[in-house]
Amino acid sequence: MSVLSARRLWFCLLLLPPLLGLQCGPSRDAQLAKAKMHMQAGELDAARQIYSRILERRPYDADALQGMIDASPQEEDAGRRVEFCRRLLQLQPWDRDANLVVGRRLMEQGNLKDAAVRFYMAYLDSDFLQEKKEVIALLQEIKVQEIKIQEIKIQEQQRAASKAGISSGTENTHD
Repeated sequence: MSVLSARRLWFCLLLLPPLLGLQCGPSRDAQLAKAKMHMQAGELDAARQIYSRILERRPYDADALQGMIDASPQEEDAGRRVEFCRRLLQLQPWDRDANLVVGRRLMEQGNLKDAAVRFYMAYLDSDFLQEKKEVIALLQEIKVQEIKIQEIKIQEQQRAASKAGISSGTENTHD
């Protein structure tokens, strides 16, 4: 075999398939099915590894993102879970659960307006009365926080105004 033939063979076998989007090994669907089996068996680490491999090749694979969200308990790594939800929302902006996760994070960060938008989107995707009640409770919590913020601003303005009145009043008495 000549050097030129060996290079062509190497190109055809190793470089061409990834360039064409072909893959060696199990298909994406087979990997997703295997990850779901791990999820059902409670083997979350194994499922996350499979979803992670899919996401390495396809960062915005909706099924793999949803699987990674489902396989990531809220207590373990909330930051990564929120990031997966944000990516999923770029593909499916109406996804109720992802909107709730991101909305709660925004609320924790004090970004109440964006949190309210996320909760409203979650409300629109809620099919059952109990789901709608949960979202309404979150929206009411935002309203309470906004009222508290407004009360604090008013108190600060009143303090600033009274200090300005006191200081201007003391200046006049010295004249």
